[in-house]
Parts: sequence; C-alpha cells; structure tokens
Amino acid sequence: MAENKEGRISQLDGWRGISILLVLTSHFFLFRLGNFIQPHKYFGWLASTCGTVGVRTFFVISGFVIARQVLREEAATGSFSIGNFYIRRFFRIFPTYYLFLGTVGILGLIHAISVTPRNVVSCALYLTDTSFAHKTFVTSHSWSLAVEEQFYLVFPLCWSFVKPARRQFWLIATVVGLLIWSAATQAGLLAQFFSPGAVAGFSCIAVGVLVAMQERRMTKLAGSIPSAVVVFATLLLFARPFPTAVVASVAYVLMMPFCTALLLLHTVGRKRSSSVLDAAPLQWIGLVSYSAYVWQQLFLASPSEYGSAAIARVLHFPLLLPVVVAISYFLVEKTTNRLGRRISQRRAPASSMVAGQRNGVILDPAS
Repeated sequence: MAENKEGRISQLDGWRGISILLVLTSHFFLFRLGNFIQPHKYFGWLASTCGTVGVRTFFVISGFVIARQVLREEAATGSFSIGNFYIRRFFRIFPTYYLFLGTVGILGLIHAISVTPRNVVSCALYLTDTSFAHKTFVTSHSWSLAVEEQFYLVFPLCWSFVKPARRQFWLIATVVGLLIWSAATQAGLLAQFFSPGAVAGFSCIAVGVLVAMQERRMTKLAGSIPSAVVVFATLLLFARPFPTAVVASVAYVLMMPFCTALLLLHTVGRKRSSSVLDAAPLQWIGLVSYSAYVWQQLFLASPSEYGSAAIARVLHFPLLLPVVVAISYFLVEKTTNRLGRRISQRRAPASSMVAGQRNGVILDPAS
C-alpha cells in the first residue's frame, strides 16, 4: 500500500471521510429531523444503518492502522515499546475528547444541554459501552470511543507477552471468539455487561489487526476478487436486518467485518477508486474525522435535548460544527498528536531510530 511522507495511507483517509459522512448523515436524519423520520420506519432504519456501517468501518481501519504501526516498529527496531504505544494513544485521543467532555460538562452545569456530572464521569472513564454507564444523548456516541480504548488497553499487553510465532494463532482464536460472542449478543445472550454494538466493534477491530498481520497476502487476495463480488459485499453492508430477524442479524454481524475489510483492501491502491478517495475534499474530511466524530453530537441533537429553543437555534447553526471541528483539529488534535510522536521518539533508543531510518521505516506514522 502506497504511503505519503508522513506514513499515512491516503486512501484510508478517504475512507475515514466516507465513514464520518455516513455517521453525520445518519445522526442528522435520525436526531435533527427525528420528528419527520420516526413515522417512516424503513427510511429511519436505512439512516441508522448508514451510521452502523460508518462506525464499524472506522473500527476495521483503526485495527489495521494500529497493528500495522506496531509491526513496522518491530521490523525497524526489533522490539515493541508498550510505553510509547500508550503515549501515542494518549496524546492522539485524550486531549480532544476531554476538551469535548469539559465543554459539555460546563454546558450541562448551566442547563444549556441535558448532561449530568455522572454521565461525564462515565464518559471520562470510557464506560459508555457497558450496562453500568449513565447515558445521555449528547455523549451517547462515546460508546465507540470506549470500545477502541478498551481494546487498545489490552492489545499491546497481549502482543508483547505472546511469542511472535504464536501471535497469528491467538489472534485468529480471538477473532473467532469475538464473532461467537457477537452472534450470541444478537440472540440476547451474553449481553449483560457490554452492548451488542460494542461486541461487534471489538470483532471489527480484531479483524483489522488480523488483516494487518497478513497485509500482503490479504491485499493480493482482495485485488484478485472480481469487482462485482466486492459490489455485492458492499450492498450486504447496507442490508442490515431489523432486530426482530435474529438469524439474519447473527449472519450480518458475522460477515460484516470481512465484507468491510474486503471493500477497503480492494479499493486502496486501485486507480479508479484512488481518484475518488484521494480527492482533496474527502481527504480533508478524513483528516478531521476524529474531531468531527467527537463534537458532532453536540450540534446534531434534537431540539428537546437543549435547555431552550434559543440554545438549540445557536447550536444548530449550519457553519458552527465545521468551525468547531477545524479549531479542534488544528489547535488541539494536530498539535497534541505531534507532541505524542515527539515524546515517543525521544524515548526510543538512538540505535533503534537509526535502524528505522536505514530501513526507510517511519516509526510513528500518524494513525
């Protein structure tokens, strides 16, 4: 896969852009236009499906990029630093997220929005994908951020303690176990702690990690599959069954991570798709997708979630969300992400850095 000078796969930024647009479209219709959508059951279900596909595509991309970064670090230095991993994740995720939580916490205290201190604490501890969290709408989207952070809290420890020769075996076993768990939650089983969406998210991230471990083989295989088959797999992603169809829901959560991975691998690097994925507007949206996801719920809520109609009109002003996202990305996310990479590079032994440069490997590509 071709990378730019910063170590990013530009086409994946394009897919991030598509994913966040699916999420924003879903939330706009379901929440901002909820009164119009509710009477139209099937249209509402399609809007919900767009959000599901967008978020789970994020999960697959995240698992792939993070595992790829770890593999490249090991190839360059001969080892993997758990400390540096956590430093990069902290500076990549926490500042933007906690700025958002601080903002909504203050707005909640002055009764501008429906958020309680208990809810903010649940979000800050990354518990909103569990049955124990106190949830309100404006922060309910943080469940997906909780899924990622819980996975990446465990992932580096398991990666370090498992011998390299056994990693693929244990990763496949983990993917199988997560898929079985995800299927069970669709049937109403084993869902007492984590929500069905959270368990499906874990399986999507794990599949992304598995793809990264077999990147060359998987990319070659995906490239050899006829485009018609990939189109069919894409249509399946949007054929999410209603909750009452248990068997179909089980089949959907089992095939969705693999259909998503196939779509990503088949399109990345191909001339026709690259011309779309590398388009400047989509690339920019992909770069700011994390900030956009973190902040969007504050501006897309139903009017009833705000303290007054006047507050709703202000926060629903069309240009306000893009302005806040741009400020968040350039002043917070980009700055702290760069700081995290610098700190992790300073902690790396000089010999490791030299080895990485000699091998042409960027040790800390942006994720």
